[in-house]
Amino acid sequence: MYLLIEFVPRALVLMYGWQAMAAAFAAPVGSYLGGLFGWREVFWALRPIVAINLVWHIVALPLLPAHRKQDFQTMVDLLKRPYFRRGLMARMLSWGSAVTMFTYLRPFLEQVTGVDLTMLSVLLLLICTES
Repeated sequence: MYLLIEFVPRALVLMYGWQAMAAAFAAPVGSYLGGLFGWREVFWALRPIVAINLVWHIVALPLLPAHRKQDFQTMVDLLKRPYFRRGLMARMLSWGSAVTMFTYLRPFLEQVTGVDLTMLSVLLLLICTES
């Protein structure tokens, strides 16, 4: 199965549109449910959703044949390209800073400002949807 050119926009929306929605809603919803049930229960409840998502990706994504055999040296050669290093660094800093912000923001909002669980989730939702 190969991806036809007319389906590329739809495929991009399916991959990156859902990723953007997950990034916007994961912190507030996870924070709210974690406050109600505990973070371990939230992670356990996500297991079936993750399994279904994995199966869906295996079934729905097309097989892309390799044009030539890739080895470890090919991956090392990628790191020699300046645009690849810049993109990799930007991606790591972008996601790393978001995770770091949520790590410190929730305790700050709960302990310093004294917001309750519902208000905390609303504030996180506002922050996530505005960024």
